[in-house]
Amino acid sequence: MNAKPLFLPLMRRYFEAFVRGEKHTEFRQVSKRWNLDKVTVGRPVTLSSGYGSHSRLQGVVESVKVAHSSTLPEEDRTAVLECYGGDVELICIGIKIDRQEA
Repeated sequence: MNAKPLFLPLMRRYFEAFVRGEKHTEFRQVSKRWNLDKVTVGRPVTLSSGYGSHSRLQGVVESVKVAHSSTLPEEDRTAVLECYGGDVELICIGIKIDRQEA
């Protein structure tokens, strides 16, 4: 697949959870940018701790689905409510980490 990598800036705590292997799914509110046409299985992903270039992970989308935040496990739903302020339609992006950039 030759698609440009998705760029996903993350809060430090969520980025570090990916680094530790504790987090495998990222949630974004469905929009023109975040939808099933743009986020596809096999597309490369760059995870970033914030918008800086010092801490990055490279990976690939291994699963993608749309779900309402009210159907998520409590821990994930709490994080979504904190970020978006209410229940929303989400694109759930399963990510397999390939490597960490120095």
